Amino acid sequence: TIPHLDKSGNVIKLKQGFANDEIENPLANETPRSYSKRHGNTLTTNAGYFSMDNTSVIYNKPQGIVIHDGRVICDNTEFLPETFVNVLNYFAIKEDNTLTYYPQNTSAQTMINDGVKEAVLGQTPIVVDGTNYKELYPDAPGNWNSPYPHTIYAQKSNKDIIVMCCNGKGTTDEQGMNLNQCANLLINDYDVE
Repeated sequence: TIPHLDKSGNVIKLKQGFANDEIENPLANETPRSYSKRHGNTLTTNAGYFSMDNTSVIYNKPQGIVIHDGRVICDNTEFLPETFVNVLNYFAIKEDNTLTYYPQNTSAQTMINDGVKEAVLGQTPIVVDGTNYKELYPDAPGNWNSPYPHTIYAQKSNKDIIVMCCNGKGTTDEQGMNLNQCANLLINDYDVE
């Protein structure tokens, strides 16, 4: 749990960063541990999608829109693979540290006009307004019923943030969780919105 405010009443803001602090260098490569040590972070996780297609003009670069510190630093939406269309959404953080999401067809300017300071292409939301997203949208894409590894950011009504990680591709004792399990755990045990 990341509290919304520190002991002095200041907002504890989530921000994104980039391997070796370079987004446009296709050779930039750094582990989250190394990045975290260099920046003195309390928590660092991987996020977003990078093109792994070595025939693409955006090979090893971010896919979709990336907003950092309220500026568009990347917009590769025209190069998104067909398999991404209507599947992925943007994970976004507003100025007041509110977590939200935007459909993939949302423009960068729309997000910025809405107060977004950080955004990266992510997966399907799993909890919206305190409800399991799959209950709201039964045809929502995603791995809703099969265990899989996840890193999930969720937010409570008081703006505290819950970060939940589960494994699932390793040894037999790493069973992972499906998205329904993740959503229901976050709603029932952590009262996330």
